[in-house]
Amino acid sequence: MPALRGSNPASTRSGPVHRWSVTESQPGLVSVCGHTDRGLGVFCRTSTTGCAPATMSRRGYAFAMLPTDRRTAVTSHEHDNRNRDFLRALYLASFGGDVDAFPKAMANDFEAHVPPLLPWGGVHRGPDAFVKVVLPQLAVAIDFGSMRLDSISAAGDHVAALLNARTALGTDIWIAEHWLIRDDKLQRLRVFYDDTRSLESPRAPTAS
Repeated sequence: MPALRGSNPASTRSGPVHRWSVTESQPGLVSVCGHTDRGLGVFCRTSTTGCAPATMSRRGYAFAMLPTDRRTAVTSHEHDNRNRDFLRALYLASFGGDVDAFPKAMANDFEAHVPPLLPWGGVHRGPDAFVKVVLPQLAVAIDFGSMRLDSISAAGDHVAALLNARTALGTDIWIAEHWLIRDDKLQRLRVFYDDTRSLESPRAPTAS
């Protein structure tokens, strides 16, 4: 486990801390014990994501914190960018006329969660269900040629995209799509519409 450093350990009410030890009592939970002039005390229990002081005994308390791992921060940032750029490329390919861009990127156990009040609403499992059920009815309700990607952001495996488009009735609509991406595969989609009223009338035959 990473080394811990003390924050002014000599200022405890128990007196100077001559030495201290770190133990991991359970995954992610750390105990810091220090020897003071008054004996042994448990000063701090902290998770691997931060520090929280704890008065575990009458001998006082101290603070402990994990040093920042810059390599982890960089790796996380690169992971965010990778997933964001991966999804952005799929949108651009789709806008360019590649109807297979999204289906080809879906995992076999892909799930699409659509508001149930829509004609194509519900949970659709697998790329085939997305292609045969969702896309045909979505194409009837929304003018794909008018769809634009307004913004996209990523946090780990989660990527959120905000789009705007015109419905078949000529009204503007905002669409928020939340994607789960793992190993360069689309695992799940949750889609949200700011106003579904203009989407509820146009209907296409439901695939069996």
